[in-house]
Amino acid sequence: MLRRLQRDTLGATAVEFALIAPIVIMFLIGTIDYGLVLARYHTLEEAARRAARQALIGEPLSDSVNYNSADEKVVCNQTECVGATEITGYNTEWAKIVAAAKQVYPSISGANITVTYTNSGLINEASVCLVVPVVTVKISGVDKDYFFLSAFDGSDYGEISASQVGGSVVPSNNCA
Repeated sequence: MLRRLQRDTLGATAVEFALIAPIVIMFLIGTIDYGLVLARYHTLEEAARRAARQALIGEPLSDSVNYNSADEKVVCNQTECVGATEITGYNTEWAKIVAAAKQVYPSISGANITVTYTNSGLINEASVCLVVPVVTVKISGVDKDYFFLSAFDGSDYGEISASQVGGSVVPSNNCA
């Protein structure tokens, strides 16, 4: 009887499946969840690109930018511009930038967005007193929302940025 049991393999497949199935299912769930996180990251990149485009084609958020050197820049956030004075319609233009990002990623807020104007080194051909800025939009503070594996990593996506050159022109301080 003992020899017969040693040769009997009818339940071996079920035991092997019971041992391997949880590992395979966990791997499958992890792969799906990681794919969702990558898709959200790509969506945030697109939101940054659209916000940068809106910041470029809209009115500049600041009325004067000191472009005497390439290192000088103006950083604008939800409430103010550091390095220059905000324009009169600041809140309206800011709302347009946030709305452009929300078209792609609806849960983003103005607190997650920063707009930076820097000197591109290009001069507008119509007037030497106008420079063409590089507009960079940075999105930060957006949490990774894992669907299944939230216990493993609750960090955010870090800083996602997109830049655009051209469009709006800003007065240079070199022309008085």
